[in-house]
Formats: sequence, C-alpha cells, structure tokens
Amino acid sequence: MEKDFFERLSGRRKEVGFSQIDVGEALGTSSKTVSGYETGRREPTLETLARLADIYSCTADWLLGRENKPPAVPAVPGWFKPLLEDVCRIKSGSGRKALKAVVTTMAAKG
Repeated sequence: MEKDFFERLSGRRKEVGFSQIDVGEALGTSSKTVSGYETGRREPTLETLARLADIYSCTADWLLGRENKPPAVPAVPGWFKPLLEDVCRIKSGSGRKALKAVVTTMAAKG
C-alpha cells in the first residue's frame, strides 16, 4: 500500500477525535493492530477497510488516495459532546464498548 494511505488513515483518525484504542474497540481488535495499519506493518482486509471508512465518515477510495478532496469532518452537536465525554469516562470495558457503539452509531447517522 502507498504511504499516502497510512498518512490518511492516521490523520483521519485524529481529525475525527478517536484514539487507536477507540478504533480497535470499534473493529473488535487491538490498538496495536490499528497502529500496524497506520504504519504499514499490517494491511487491513477489504472488510476492515470498509469498516474504517464508516468509522471515519469517509470513503475507502479517499483512504486509498483515489479521491483527492478530503471529506468534511462530521460536526458534533453541542448537546452531544458532554454525552461523548461521559462515555469516555466509563471504566467498565463492556459497558464502555456498548455505550461507545451507540454513540458512534448515533454520530454516524447525524
């Protein structure tokens, strides 16, 4: 894969405000695997690439460098930010994963 892909993957994750841990949880994998995708030590499967595009609210074509115009970062409504912060404070792994999945889905649907 091209260097541009790794830079876009890492940059987009940061733009939308996710940590590698967040993305790993959303994918059902580890932050180490996400780091591997971003540095080129690992290549995501097509299914994972599609899921990454969904998580990052962009297209797989943009991640792959086939589209040049960067996608807009989705706006988070003001009322949503405190809820997201509360979710990030939850210590229970399973509770945090469940709430984060709900929040991520709500954010993706606008």
